[in-house]
Amino acid sequence: MPPRGTAPCTVISYVRNGGPKLENCLRSGQFCQEHVLLDGGSTDGTVELAREYGCTVFPQDSQFLNENERIIDFGGIANQALSHATKDWIVLLAADEELGEEIKQNMQKVMQSGEKGAYFVNRLFMLNGRVMKYSSTNPNHQIRLRSEEHTSELQSPCN
Repeated sequence: MPPRGTAPCTVISYVRNGGPKLENCLRSGQFCQEHVLLDGGSTDGTVELAREYGCTVFPQDSQFLNENERIIDFGGIANQALSHATKDWIVLLAADEELGEEIKQNMQKVMQSGEKGAYFVNRLFMLNGRVMKYSSTNPNHQIRLRSEEHTSELQSPCN
């Protein structure tokens, strides 16, 4: 198992049958002390892979899923994951996303600075291994780093 990092944060991800992309997510989250992964009933080795990377894995709560076991309440799932986080900082990372070295370094600087808050990251989309620089999705700013005290008010169901 690759060792967990020293950054005082919890990565939160949710997944179902993550496949090969999940490993990139897990590897890029290794800089954090903790990774909480909510699994939606994977049958492809996702849970075993996550545990190899030192993740704490929990099943997704069925009250947030439809009859096909697909997430219908992302706020509820996020709150479920947050309830398992033990660190003061939260990194939100989708199972098919990965963090580059520069972003990880910047996140660590923010955590070290003590400036609590919610921080945006410009999410880049890839197509055939290339960054989509010119599209309607760029820039795509997403809150990906939050101090724990600035998290609860940001997660709520949309219905």
